Amino acid sequence: MILRTNGQLIPHAETLGRYWMEHPHATVGQALLFKPEALGLDKEYNVFLSPNEQSITAREILNCGLRLHRMSPEATQALIDELGLQAPSLGELISKWQTQGRILHGVMLRASWEQEPRFENRIELTEEPDALGVPRSRLVWQQSPLDRHTIRESLLLLGEYLLEEDVGRVQLADWLAALPVTLPTDGELAGRHHMGGTRMSHTPEDGIVNSDCRLFGQDNMYVAGSSVFPSSGHANPTLTLVQLALRLCDHLEQRLTSA
Repeated sequence: MILRTNGQLIPHAETLGRYWMEHPHATVGQALLFKPEALGLDKEYNVFLSPNEQSITAREILNCGLRLHRMSPEATQALIDELGLQAPSLGELISKWQTQGRILHGVMLRASWEQEPRFENRIELTEEPDALGVPRSRLVWQQSPLDRHTIRESLLLLGEYLLEEDVGRVQLADWLAALPVTLPTDGELAGRHHMGGTRMSHTPEDGIVNSDCRLFGQDNMYVAGSSVFPSSGHANPTLTLVQLALRLCDHLEQRLTSA
């Protein structure tokens, strides 16, 4: 059942609740950094990386945020030992570096990536009422081939960079290394960043609000928040929705003072 409306408040109610988005989250692998400083890793901070515009276009992917979390010395050594079994010549070189006092860092790779806005992803009402007689909501949320392609290509991009610059190596998580990619079902699956549902668009056939966050069918009703996002990006939505709210304040002030 689609979210209900009387047809006057929202002329094209078929878009209400649609294009619902989240930020998929997952542990996507680990890496051994030969030169941690090449990626800005130090003893105090983790590192956040994302593909540049050229890479996004060339790889035909969405945006993705990678977080590099430092491993303990013990976990780093375990990663070094595993890499030595897979690439003995590299393992010998790493052992030589260690005897020379060179510090290597193992990092756990976590990711939060952009989700393709799809009409099929939605919040809808069911026929089942809750204790107060209000219809319960149901979330339909699925990830597309582009979503899966994005996270795999983002990790491959990082791995290629580390290899070409000879500053480290990447090990993909098992679920990401195999094709077709099957997303994990445990751990932190999403960032609790609810976006979409009252989408901003150019026409009422494609969304709920216009570029001023005003409902297409109303002259004085506005929506401000992450529900109007036409796409999600990969960054946390808070600052963007605050900026939208401030922008709406400016619009309303201008409208009221010119009335």
